[in-house]
Amino acid sequence: VLDDENRSETYSARARLRGRRGDWTWRNELAGNKARRIFRNSELAVFAAPGFVDRDQTLITHDQRYWSNRFDARRDATLGTMQNRFIAGAEYAETSFENLRRFSDGKPGTSALLRVPALFPTLNIYNFSPPIMTGGGNQADNFAKVRTTSLFAENALKITPKMTLVGGIRHDRTQVARSVADLNLLTVTAFDTDYRATSTRIGAVYDLTPNSSVYAQFSNAVLPVGSLALLSAANSAFPLSKGRQLEVGFKQSLPDAGLEWTAAAYKIEMDNVLSRDPANPNRTVNNGSQSSRGIELSAAWRPSPVWSVSGKLAV
Repeated sequence: VLDDENRSETYSARARLRGRRGDWTWRNELAGNKARRIFRNSELAVFAAPGFVDRDQTLITHDQRYWSNRFDARRDATLGTMQNRFIAGAEYAETSFENLRRFSDGKPGTSALLRVPALFPTLNIYNFSPPIMTGGGNQADNFAKVRTTSLFAENALKITPKMTLVGGIRHDRTQVARSVADLNLLTVTAFDTDYRATSTRIGAVYDLTPNSSVYAQFSNAVLPVGSLALLSAANSAFPLSKGRQLEVGFKQSLPDAGLEWTAAAYKIEMDNVLSRDPANPNRTVNNGSQSSRGIELSAAWRPSPVWSVSGKLAV
């Protein structure tokens, strides 16, 4: 359409504080973000004989506000003769999201009203008339607030001059409050949900030389079944997806040649994935699984101070 818009404005601010007391070093980071987006256009075009195009209309707006505060404290010390680094902290994040949606209803009368000559498809401007947006979901206002509180800790212990053991744990509590106001059906659907999850990782790094090392790591994590800010009431009843990853690899740096490269092998598994019920394709369940295994090679070479070349191969 002649007056289409595809625009985004984002404003962000960040403040960092650092301090030291004895063996402890602390950091605090406060961050904020505000974004406004608008997408207004025709997204669907269908040829209509003898020489016309039938189109739809789409209007989507975002008003998003986000802020977070993260604090952590680190202690570098020794356990007997072994070097040890310990980090612990907490984080709070909050997102407010407003999403307005306006779609044409696709009825014959609406298609005729939005029809344009095939040779002049940008002739019309966006039509804001409510009668062409009838039907459930075609005029909807969505509101969401997501709050996440996290506690985390990690430790790296150098048990020998060449071997380091690493481990970490993180606990998250996420609260979601969401409402959908359908202006056509004159209904408001609201729901709350609460997620709690703990993620861990453990690994080891062995230095073959001062510039090369091998490593192995196992970790687990969780993932919501969909975007939290756009979570549906039906999907909010599902448990979180759970994932596991095992990775082993080799890293080497060759300073004289300006080269760094890595080779890694991995296996990833995830359960509680959304899928179709085999007995009823119209029903969604979250008993699906996904897995992936592969090998990756990556390298970065700097032949001169002004040139760098990098690449990756994955199978």
